[in-house]
Amino acid sequence: MNTDTSVYGPKPADARVTIVALHGRGANADSIVQMMRDITGDVPDIAIVAPQSPDDLWYSNSYKAALSELGDELEQALARVQETIDLVKQQTPTTQIVLAGFSQGACLAVEFLSRSEETFAGLLAFSGARIGGEQEQAAVVNNLSGLPVILGVSENDSWVSIDDVNRTAGMLEAAGANVSLLNTSGDTHEITSRQRIHARELLMGESVRAGQGGFLNTFETEALPGALPADQNSPHQTKYGLYPEQINATGFVAKRNDNRRAWAYKIRPSAQHTNLELLAHATFRCDFDVSQPEPNLTGWKPLPIPEEPTDFVDGIHTLGGAGSIESRRGFAVHLYVANRSMENRSFYNSDGEMLLVPQQGRLTLQTESGVLDLNPGSIAIIPRGLKFSVLLNESSARGYVGEVFGRGFKLPERGLVGANGLADARHFRAPTAYHENRSFKGYRITTKFSGQLYEATQDHSAYDTVAWHGNYTPFVYDLRHFSPMITGRFDHADPSIFSVLTAALDEEGANCLDLVFFPPRWDVSEGTFRPPYFHRNAVTEINGIISDPQGDEPPFLSGGIFITPSMTAHGIVAANVDKFLAMDKEKVSQPHRLSDDSFWFQFETVLPIYLTPWAQTASERINDWPDIWGTYSEH
Repeated sequence: MNTDTSVYGPKPADARVTIVALHGRGANADSIVQMMRDITGDVPDIAIVAPQSPDDLWYSNSYKAALSELGDELEQALARVQETIDLVKQQTPTTQIVLAGFSQGACLAVEFLSRSEETFAGLLAFSGARIGGEQEQAAVVNNLSGLPVILGVSENDSWVSIDDVNRTAGMLEAAGANVSLLNTSGDTHEITSRQRIHARELLMGESVRAGQGGFLNTFETEALPGALPADQNSPHQTKYGLYPEQINATGFVAKRNDNRRAWAYKIRPSAQHTNLELLAHATFRCDFDVSQPEPNLTGWKPLPIPEEPTDFVDGIHTLGGAGSIESRRGFAVHLYVANRSMENRSFYNSDGEMLLVPQQGRLTLQTESGVLDLNPGSIAIIPRGLKFSVLLNESSARGYVGEVFGRGFKLPERGLVGANGLADARHFRAPTAYHENRSFKGYRITTKFSGQLYEATQDHSAYDTVAWHGNYTPFVYDLRHFSPMITGRFDHADPSIFSVLTAALDEEGANCLDLVFFPPRWDVSEGTFRPPYFHRNAVTEINGIISDPQGDEPPFLSGGIFITPSMTAHGIVAANVDKFLAMDKEKVSQPHRLSDDSFWFQFETVLPIYLTPWAQTASERINDWPDIWGTYSEH
C-alpha cells in the first residue's frame, strides 16, 4: 500500500471484506481506522484501508460549496480514493469493498459513490452528505440497485445539515440503494451506538439483534471465534487475552433450578472505573415509607415529551411501590420518557429486576449480553445488576417499568390449561454476544443502589463482553405471541388467564408483581354481561394503556396509567353499563372480535402501593379520577 495509507486487519488474501475508510477534516487515517475497528470489533476477516489526505483535509471549502468552487482539490481527493480502491483490488481481487467515511470523509465517500462505476458491497457515511449546492446534491447518480447504505447525523449537528443528509438519502434511494437513515437527536458530531450496530450487521451480513429463543435457558454465545472457553469457566489464559468474570444473581447454593448466573469474557474487567458518587435525581426514587398507601382510585395522564435533552435514566418518574429493597421484598412502578439515546452512558439496577413496557417509540437495548430491539407491543426483562443502554430509534419514547426487589420474573404455571397456551418460552429472545473495544474518556456508569442513584466514570465502553454463557441474561418478548385462554360458553374467566409473567413473594398465589396482558382476541360468551365485571380484588391493580382502538379519547389515553387499590370497588364507566344493558339479547351473545389495536396491560401485586411525592402532586394526576366513572343507574 501507499506509505500515506493506514492498514489494519488480516492479510489481503484473507480479507472477506475490505473497508476503504476516509477520515474527517482535521483528522488522519489512523483515527478513521480506530473508528472502523470500533464498528467491526476486530472481526478477523475484515480489513481496513485508510488513505491519508494532505494536511489532514480533503478539500478546504465547505461541502455545501458549488462543485466549481471546490475545483482541483476535490478532483485530487476523488483520484486518491480511486487509487486506494485500485490497490485493494490488485492485492485482494476477491474481497468485497465497503466505502466508509466520517464527517468530511463521509461527504467524499458519498460523492465518489455518486460518480463511480465501481461495484461496492456497501456505503457507510456518518455525519456526511453529498457535496455541492442543493441541486447538485440531488443530481441523478448511476444505478445502485440493492446497495446497502447507512447514513446518519444528529439533528442539530453544527457541521452537517440534517436536511442535506435526508436529501442525500432520497437521492441514493432513487438510484435503487437500500438506505438505512439513522439520524439522532441532539447536536453531537460522532458515530452513534445505533449506527455502529447497524454498520456491523452490514459488514457481517447477518443481524446481531435477532437473538436466540428460550426463557431462562442456558445459552452460550461468542462474537469472535474461540472466545468462549470450551472446557472450563476460568482458564489460566483465554484466547484474545479476555478476562473471565462471573455474575451471580442467586446464592451459590441455591437449588439448581433456581440458580441464576453467567460467565462473561471481557476485554477489561468491570471493576475498572472510578468511585461511585451520589447522583441527584428528582423523580427516580424508592422511599415508600414517607406516606400512607393510596386507598382511592387514582389516574394520571401520559407524561409529556420533555423539551430539554433527556435520556431514559434522566426521564424516569417513580409512581410508587411497596416493601423494602434491603429486605429483598417489594416492588416499584416507574414511568419513563426520553428524547435522546444513552450515548456513552450505561445503567444497571443493583436493587431489582426491571420489566420494560414501551408505549411510544421503537428502542434498541444495548446490553452486556448483546443487542435487542424493543418496540411498543413488546416487553423486555433486564436482570438485576446487568448494564444496559436505551437507544432511541425515533425522536422520542415513553413507557412503563415494573421493578421487583426479590425473586425475578418467571412464567406462571399453566395448571389445568396443560402443556400449551399463554406465553411460550421459545418466543422469548435472549441476545447474542456483541462487543466493542471503544475508548471514551468520561464514559458514565450509573446505578441504583438501595434506592439512591450513584455514578462513576471510566475510559471505555461498558459493552466489551466478547463471549458469555449461562442463564442470566436480558429477554425480549413480543406480546403478539401470547395465546390467550378464553371463555367458551358463558360468564368470565378471571383475568389471571391473561398472566404473562409472575414474580413470587412468599405465600402461594400471592405475588410481588404479575404482568397481565389483555390481548386482541375473540369474545364468545353467551348470555353474559360482556364488559369486565364489577370487582373488589385482594390485589392492587395498576393499569397501563399502550394503545386503544378508540384512539386517545379522555380519560383513557395511550400512555396513561391508573391504580385500583386492594379491595377498592371498581368497574366500568356508567354510560357503558347502560349502553350494554340496552343491547338486544341475541346481539349480546354474538361472537365479537376485540381490535388488534387494543393493547392494555396490568401490573398486579398483593402489596399496597405507596405513591411517591412526585406522583401525589404531579400535574399529570387526574384529581377527579373517581368522578369519571359516572353515576350508576338503578334499574
